[in-house]
Amino acid sequence: MCARANRLLLAIDELEQTLATAWNLETLAVYGDQLQAIGDPRGELVAIDLAIDDDTASPGVEERRRDCMQAWAGELAALRTTRFKYGFVLDTIGIDVARVLDSKLADHMLGVRIAENYERIAAQVDQLARRPRRFLRQLAVRTETDAPWKVKRLLDSARVDAAIAATPNLVSFDAEGRAVCDSFPHPNLRTLRVTGFDSITALREPGAAMSATKLDIWFGEKPALLPAASLPELRDLDLSRNTSKPRNINVFETIAHLGVLPQLTRLAVPELDDEADVKSLQDALDRAVALRELVVAGPRGDLVDSLRHPHATISAGTASPRSR
Repeated sequence: MCARANRLLLAIDELEQTLATAWNLETLAVYGDQLQAIGDPRGELVAIDLAIDDDTASPGVEERRRDCMQAWAGELAALRTTRFKYGFVLDTIGIDVARVLDSKLADHMLGVRIAENYERIAAQVDQLARRPRRFLRQLAVRTETDAPWKVKRLLDSARVDAAIAATPNLVSFDAEGRAVCDSFPHPNLRTLRVTGFDSITALREPGAAMSATKLDIWFGEKPALLPAASLPELRDLDLSRNTSKPRNINVFETIAHLGVLPQLTRLAVPELDDEADVKSLQDALDRAVALRELVVAGPRGDLVDSLRHPHATISAGTASPRSR
């Protein structure tokens, strides 16, 4: 009996390693079966949520799901700003973060959003970094709009290094607000979402290289010129949140000066307002030598039709892409 139990635990550990590094539903289903074999309520939660996804769940499944959640998470199952799925913490934010990080639930946490004032953010990042979070894939940090001018950076290099060391499988980082960090050079980072031109210093001036291949950024008051040295692997840039009204800067005039422009294969931009925007965007396209796809938000197909690129498909809004 002990030998069988040991084999099950070993199989579970191997499946967890696979899920931590390459999350997929097929492995998750096998993992859920193995958990059920040892009587872990998370196993049934995996099965229930997969059935809900496929519209194959039995009547009354929600009540059974609540029972399993109670068996696994106890009173934390009722947290208001934490979402659970597949027997994992899908994400948690606000007042729930500290409680989740201080509980067994943190061992199976996929995402966390850390916000509020400087002191609380710093404390929660430190709490996050105290032990390995091998399942964590998404981390978001949002500062208050009027902070933190009293400090050089919300996350100094020591905090960033500690957070990176504790999250070996992180693939997504979201920074919002002023002076979040100088850089976030996580080796496995693939998606970067930034709100504010000065959230990450390395987006304004060369800094520690980040491995993100996709960046979604809203500039705000000023442009960030995205030095290639800071984003050597970037291929997909989404500027569509820099909408034309209100527009603090002319994003189309900025694009041609972006350091990463020659290496991009995909570019998404906001709606074109007039012929001046078209000219500025065309100037940028002439420098975008590796571009293969341009997506222009909004319905102004008449303006988009005049854009040209020798290799990229160009589409407006939800229209079918065309080659130019």
